[in-house]
Amino acid sequence: MAATTSLQIIKSLYEALTKGDVTTVRPLLDPQIEWTEAEGFPLSGTYHGPEAALKGVLMRLATDWEGFQTTPDEFRRWR
Repeated sequence: MAATTSLQIIKSLYEALTKGDVTTVRPLLDPQIEWTEAEGFPLSGTYHGPEAALKGVLMRLATDWEGFQTTPDEFRRWR
């Protein structure tokens, strides 16, 4: 089995978010994730861990913001 690249993980994450598939999103988040939303944004703050990122940001975007979508124009590999 081939190793999964970071780019493949990110693409899988966006695909799952687009479908609202939280079951797929959860294992794609690093256990040590620190998700920060900008000050002044309604969900501002830093969320520590996958559950906090899911419940504090991702699920709220999907439920509280009617019509919210995640549609990247392109993916870039950073070195």
